[in-house]
Amino acid sequence: MVAEAYKEVVRLFDGMLDYPNAIGLYLLNRFYKQYITVSLTGEGADELFGGYTKFRTAAGFSRTRSWTRGIPARFFKFPFPKKVTNKWVRPLYMNKTYSGQPWSMLQQLNSYVSPQGLEETIGLPNKGLLDSFDHEKFGEFQLKRQMLVIDHMTYLYSLIYRQDRTSMGSSIESRLPFLDRTLVEWAMRLDPQILFDEQENKKPLKALAADLFNKPFAYRPKIGFPMPTSDWLTDPRCFGPMHQAIFNEDFLIYQNVDHNKILYWLK
Repeated sequence: MVAEAYKEVVRLFDGMLDYPNAIGLYLLNRFYKQYITVSLTGEGADELFGGYTKFRTAAGFSRTRSWTRGIPARFFKFPFPKKVTNKWVRPLYMNKTYSGQPWSMLQQLNSYVSPQGLEETIGLPNKGLLDSFDHEKFGEFQLKRQMLVIDHMTYLYSLIYRQDRTSMGSSIESRLPFLDRTLVEWAMRLDPQILFDEQENKKPLKALAADLFNKPFAYRPKIGFPMPTSDWLTDPRCFGPMHQAIFNEDFLIYQNVDHNKILYWLK
């Protein structure tokens, strides 16, 4: 089913897929088509109210913490448990590397691979969506506002594109209530501290949901929409053969890329 859906999603996107859950969205929409023709979706809520973990953890990174400079680089290569890494080690690394340099940090937080790492790997100067930003004018906003605006102008576009292609490919019309112009203009006038802080994301939205439903529902952990990509890549009935071909010595041999680094990312 997944391999079949993959071919159809590639056709709908007219190109390569950069989000594996596009396949899951397409399958969901195809299932919904049995019952509905119009859907309401949640795109925009995280970007409008600061719903991602990065908003919470990065809140203090613009403040220089000189003591983190003394942490040796080898400390961050130690194989800590995942919970320890997410809660302590990664914030320490971000502070050491980016505190006092908010623009560099914003580029890193909004990249799957850092701009510097990508440039080193493909052997060509990297052009990103943030290159056109007026850094000086943009820097007049507080860091939290900068994070929101960048997500509105970059990541949100890709989410809307993905939702539109996967829903219309199943003949379902998606409507996005969180991107109603009046709501967007109202939320963007609020102090970002009202929207999120270092303890909580999407504060007004969760408070409203708690009143309408209950607190356990409103404040449950965010889980996103993960796909079993590792299983797909090893399943011989799915993407296994294609995945294995990537590890052949002649893969991308004629391209000016760092083959070993690409394999490191894939592993």
